[in-house]
Amino acid sequence: MSASPLVHAPVRADMAVGAPVRVGLRGPANDVPNFQSSPVELVLRSCPDNGRRAPCRRRAAEENKRKAGLRLDRPEEALKTLKSGERAIVPGDTRRSTLVQRVTSHDPEEVMPPPKEGKALSREQIELLVRWVGEGAPIKNHWSFIPPERPPLPEVAGKNWPRNGIDNFVLERLEKGGLQPAPEADKATLIRRASLDLTGLPPTINEVDSFLADNSPEAYEKLVDRLLDSEHYGERLASNWLDLARYADTAGYHFDGVRFMWLWRDWVIDAFNRNKPYDTFTIEQLAGDLLPAPTREQRLATGFVRNNMTNGEGGADPDEYINKYVVDRVNTLGAVWLGITVGCAECHDHKFDPLLTKEFYQLYAFFHNVPEKGLDRIRTDNPPPRLPVASPEQAMRFVEADFRLRDAEKTLQDRINALGETQEKWERETNAKPPPKPTDEGLLARFTFDDTPGTSTNSPAPQQAGPKIKVAPQADDGAGPKFVRDERPEFVEGRIGKALKFDGKSHIDAGPLVAFERTNAFSCGAWVKVQSDGAILSKIEKKPGYRGFDLFANDGRFEVHLVHQFPDDALKIKTSDKFSPNEWQHVLMTYDGSGKGAGLKLFIGGRAREVEIEKDKLEGSITNNEPLRIGSRAGEGSFTGLIDDARFYDHALSAEEVRLLVFEAMMPIVAKSGGKRTQEERDDLRRFYKDNYAVDYLRSEAALAKARKVKEDLIKEIPTSMIMEEMDPPRETFQLIRGDYRNKGDKLAANTPAFLPAIRKATVENKDGRVRLANRGREAAETSVHGFVRDPSASAVAAAGGSPPSTGESQESAPSSGAPDSSPARATRATELPAQFNRLDLAGWLVSPQHPLTARVTVNRYWAMFFGAGLVKTINDFGAQGEWPSHPELLDWLACQFRDGGAGSVGPWDVKGLVRLIVTSATYRQSAAVTAGKLEKDPYNRLLSRGPRLQLEAEFIRDHALAVSGLLNPKVGGPSVKPYQPPGIWDGTDAKYEQDHGEALYRRGLYVFWRRSAHYPPFATFDAPNREVCTFLRQRTQTPLQSLVLMNDPAFVESARALAERVSREEPADLTRRLTRAFRHTLGRVPQADEIATLRRVHEEQLAAFRSDAAAAEKLLAVGESKPAESIDKIELAAMTAVANVLLNLNETITK
Repeated sequence: MSASPLVHAPVRADMAVGAPVRVGLRGPANDVPNFQSSPVELVLRSCPDNGRRAPCRRRAAEENKRKAGLRLDRPEEALKTLKSGERAIVPGDTRRSTLVQRVTSHDPEEVMPPPKEGKALSREQIELLVRWVGEGAPIKNHWSFIPPERPPLPEVAGKNWPRNGIDNFVLERLEKGGLQPAPEADKATLIRRASLDLTGLPPTINEVDSFLADNSPEAYEKLVDRLLDSEHYGERLASNWLDLARYADTAGYHFDGVRFMWLWRDWVIDAFNRNKPYDTFTIEQLAGDLLPAPTREQRLATGFVRNNMTNGEGGADPDEYINKYVVDRVNTLGAVWLGITVGCAECHDHKFDPLLTKEFYQLYAFFHNVPEKGLDRIRTDNPPPRLPVASPEQAMRFVEADFRLRDAEKTLQDRINALGETQEKWERETNAKPPPKPTDEGLLARFTFDDTPGTSTNSPAPQQAGPKIKVAPQADDGAGPKFVRDERPEFVEGRIGKALKFDGKSHIDAGPLVAFERTNAFSCGAWVKVQSDGAILSKIEKKPGYRGFDLFANDGRFEVHLVHQFPDDALKIKTSDKFSPNEWQHVLMTYDGSGKGAGLKLFIGGRAREVEIEKDKLEGSITNNEPLRIGSRAGEGSFTGLIDDARFYDHALSAEEVRLLVFEAMMPIVAKSGGKRTQEERDDLRRFYKDNYAVDYLRSEAALAKARKVKEDLIKEIPTSMIMEEMDPPRETFQLIRGDYRNKGDKLAANTPAFLPAIRKATVENKDGRVRLANRGREAAETSVHGFVRDPSASAVAAAGGSPPSTGESQESAPSSGAPDSSPARATRATELPAQFNRLDLAGWLVSPQHPLTARVTVNRYWAMFFGAGLVKTINDFGAQGEWPSHPELLDWLACQFRDGGAGSVGPWDVKGLVRLIVTSATYRQSAAVTAGKLEKDPYNRLLSRGPRLQLEAEFIRDHALAVSGLLNPKVGGPSVKPYQPPGIWDGTDAKYEQDHGEALYRRGLYVFWRRSAHYPPFATFDAPNREVCTFLRQRTQTPLQSLVLMNDPAFVESARALAERVSREEPADLTRRLTRAFRHTLGRVPQADEIATLRRVHEEQLAAFRSDAAAAEKLLAVGESKPAESIDKIELAAMTAVANVLLNLNETITK
């Protein structure tokens, strides 16, 4: 028999979606699937890479190896005619089905799976496959892609055990496995477990005693309700959501600059505390800005989308990072709501799930329309779009500041309107009594530029009376300043006579005409008309040090630099306000020789201006061997524009001296009659008058500046949060070939994957503060095809007729029932909607009743929060490679309960109702103690034969220590804080860690500053993620480093000392009672006799040690900023601190 073309087709064992799609649900304990599972999957799972996730790139490479063109991971491929004319599967015809021939062959060259590469099928599996093909190869969609239907509660033998519907499903599974549930945990354990699970904080001794004393049947339910009503409940649930949302206080990547998103974090806490329905919670975070007339809170909610990392590194490609941001948002959407590894389809079609690359970029289009920059270059603020969120007190102050600003603006305008009259009076007085000429005292050099090129300009300074300052072409070899340019200088009309024109390529080299030291007072300035940035006057070296001084025009502001070594040993100031380009302005700087920024002043138009001091430390020399330059500085910074009357003085001019310099240039204009002045002269004179002599105007201008500053300072004080907005016009989206942002394929519009229900335009209902999207009822399932051919027999008939589908799309037939059956063909939309979909439509699609994933994924994640693992263990993967549910009917029952509402819920998508349902179940209330039999049959508690026992998450371990010590600051919400941290953690970053003090040190871990590139060490040690990407489940490890943190980290040492103080005050007279009290604070239960004996021994040993080493006791008690009580003996307190440290280090302490 000749080799079939199938010999060359690598069978893909780990791609179980499409043809090998499961119809029903089975537990992982069943080795042989029932007939509801596609037997093709048996072939796939028995072939190479069975059960493993091969790298995407290797999978992509396999595309080129399939010589026969066969794939069994997709139905349209498995059913099509191959190059040889044969077909792997012909529904209803086992003889013509090459797959059947191959799996039943005894020829090692023919049999599938290949003996050398795969695992042989058993006889029973082969029979099942043959029977399945013979009966028409009926295939339905993967279980998680079918909307859940609420199953009936199963009957169980132990009818007295269930407390709610959860328990019926759990007990049914236990009874089938020959197991019984564990007894209920004792009450002390229950209150501690519930308190830590629902608030992240341990119960107080009083709370424990109150619960123990309550013998009513509903005592536990009352406890749960009290915890759910606690404001700390929202903090507990927010912690997990922040992991999902990639929340951090920095932007990530190389610079990892600070950002401020704590307002969004507060929104999340509040949403959980107010029990915002999960559908509204989803809609507002994904598309709150697109709701009709969105509230501030709804816009703030969209910060969820903006939590991705952003880059500002020089040299990076903005388009590359825009792409990274959007990809992250799509991956986060997939993990949080879909439970699918959508990122596997970024470069090529998903190799396990029916998600095409095209569909990845259609999802991408929803998030590709934000007006953001790929490189934001903002390291200390939020990049736009951002939303300021004022507190009520700030809002009131803002209204008042705005009123005062408007009043000041009106007053100033009145003064401006009166300027004409007052200026005329001033002009008459000035002409009658002209001001004195500006002094020449201390004038070292002056460049008037009034002579023709090649002639000299005499300096009137006494010490310079003999020498002449010469402006000459470069070819002139005479002594003195030279004009550096190939052609001759160009003189134009200036402010005083002629001015010299600089074109960005020319400058004056004046040689060693002036030299100043750091301790010398001096002044220099000129009339300028700026066209582009550059040095006006300079005597400064090139990089790297820039030693010297200069007067510089930069980005609309004038700057002064005095430098020994920039930036560490230098002064730098710049004007706060921008100047107007292409206008004559007199700019002059003065320096008093102090080496301080306050000793520098900048005058414009004869008036000292407000400046910003950017560098304020000058200790070294500023002298150098560079020449004095006009219009440039060494090797760079060439000026473009006009310069006139440049002057250098050997002292700091007074304000009056500077004003007279400008007045000299104004006098010819004052002397002219108004009708003979040019418009430029009129403007210059008006500016000079109002800036120097219009007293009422200047007073009003100062008042306006003050009012404006008050408002601006308040605006800076008001925190902002990044939000979503839509671009108009929208940004185009293309399929990126192999994920390369530079290689664009087809242009795409936003849409959802075809294997899921079709998206529809959203209609919004906003009632009673809850957002609903109308027309999303179950009937919508009839208008979209989320499965395939509904009658599998139709496929078989078509195939038997010899006309199998070659395109992978089958014709729809009428449904035989309401169940969403599906065929092997890829989904086809019932109608192509021309509407442009946006994020609001996407959010509505996610929470629509017919969506198969959102409710399942969400309840599974909450289940994992309490039990450590989800009913589907692979929380982020409900696709073909994900694990099957341990309790499939329970998963669907919970999903329907959550989605539709039910007993105990206040309505659909009730998060508190879901949480209450879980934690009041008998399943949750079981003891965590394990027997040998259960350990053998249920080693990982997947059957839920006992209660949860899990190590606390990082933040709650720290919270626990602070709470039991009495140090905890319970304030809810607000900015992030910086607690104790070892030195050097932030070394290598561009920021300095500035530890907080006071009550901020003792806030909950939720509020600890989260730097992505330099994670808070105690949290990192206890497996908290850096949140660079969406984290759907934290790992739980136990390492020696964790014990070292608990023993030595200042927060835990200080907490141990505070706990020791606390119990010393509560039980000062009796050591046993004191130890018992410390034990109860820490563990919530009464210690046993042997435990007290152990603690007494530790206390005695430590007491003896500290008595012999009082310095060690002092050192221990000095840890932390809180001060130990003077009333307690220090040696005794140190010994008790050591005991408290042991208690905080117990495994039981950090375990719920």
